[in-house]
Amino acid sequence: MRYALLFLFAILSVSCQKEKTLTPQNIILGTWSSIDTTNQFANNRGFEFFTDSIFEDKYGFHSEKPHFISAENSKYGSNAYYIYFGTESKYTLSNDSLRLFNPATQKWSFCKVKKLTPDTLKIATDATHRYGGTFVKKTYKTDTIPDFDAVFFIFIAVFWYQSCCYASCKK
Repeated sequence: MRYALLFLFAILSVSCQKEKTLTPQNIILGTWSSIDTTNQFANNRGFEFFTDSIFEDKYGFHSEKPHFISAENSKYGSNAYYIYFGTESKYTLSNDSLRLFNPATQKWSFCKVKKLTPDTLKIATDATHRYGGTFVKKTYKTDTIPDFDAVFFIFIAVFWYQSCCYASCKK
């Protein structure tokens, strides 16, 4: 009886977890997709914010000015290209301001957060940066995905049972 109570206490202590407090730093974490329909590229925009003050921009970061290859150095003639800096960078969030670091320009973009709820992020549109718009958080209901481990296990068990026939099996 004593072990049963100890086991029950251990299960209860492990299963009781504190809920996350809804601070802006916790709310912003996750994948955000644009719901702006003003142009054909707007729906491809989005961010993913991580706990270690790192964010991912779906577009990535590119140099603003093109670089050119001279005709002598290229078999295709004179070509322009942009330098790609990846998709991840740093961010900070305090009160109603979101700062996003652009590694291509080595500058911070200051964004005014108009609305931040667990499912909506609204950033004020500004001519100095490209981050403005309305975004929704993508959430997935993983509890609706069926679990087929038991069916797979039964199939393997039946196959193993049928293949374990030694000399005494008659076919």
